[in-house]
Amino acid sequence: MNLSEIYAKIEVVFEDHHLIILNKPARLPVAADESGDKSLLNWAREQQEQSNKLNNRKGYLVPLHFIDRPTSGLVMFAKSSKAAQRMNDAFKKRTIVKKYLAIVEIHKPAPPERTIVLEDFLSKNKSDNKVTLASSLDLGAKKAYLKAYWLAQKNNRALLEVLLGTGRSHQIRVQLSSRGWPIVGDLKYGAQFAFDHKIALHAFSLQFEHPVSKERLIFTKYPGKDWELLDFSVNYPLPT
Repeated sequence: MNLSEIYAKIEVVFEDHHLIILNKPARLPVAADESGDKSLLNWAREQQEQSNKLNNRKGYLVPLHFIDRPTSGLVMFAKSSKAAQRMNDAFKKRTIVKKYLAIVEIHKPAPPERTIVLEDFLSKNKSDNKVTLASSLDLGAKKAYLKAYWLAQKNNRALLEVLLGTGRSHQIRVQLSSRGWPIVGDLKYGAQFAFDHKIALHAFSLQFEHPVSKERLIFTKYPGKDWELLDFSVNYPLPT
């Protein structure tokens, strides 16, 4: 799939004078990386420039958080410095709720309980852009926390809903893989099955207080039809 085809899949989920939320396709970086490929931020700026020319406005656009390139789902950008500052404060205070869906390979038995809490220290090797479990004493190691809900299981795969407590690099991928549940398509972290150069991880829900109106907002976007290729039928919306 070329860039134009990937760009065509980008969807504006919400937009006002302060924020824009986009549904990012897999295989597209949120911002520029070492590949030099165009990014979600490039696309958003191009759209903004066209709009600003019509409305005679100056542009401001910064990503408020990131998801991995092979991951799909909701990404939020600030369109004003006021919104950026307030939303960054909200991320630091962890008042923004981010939820993911993941289809994992079951290499080790599923947990006896439906809800699992994972706490680890993670360390990132910048030379190969890979994250591993670490000791709390390791230099640069960061604590990672998530809660996962085992929603469904079929053959040797399972559907999980993941609630992030921290936003560490590759966190969901590493913490699940280390328990014997690598995400489908994530060959980097132990998966056995490829998924068209992407992984079965989707950021499907964002909940937060609007930085200006103070209204509590909830946005939900479920995975695209490409997940049907995984032979794992799921009925949306999921129970909360």
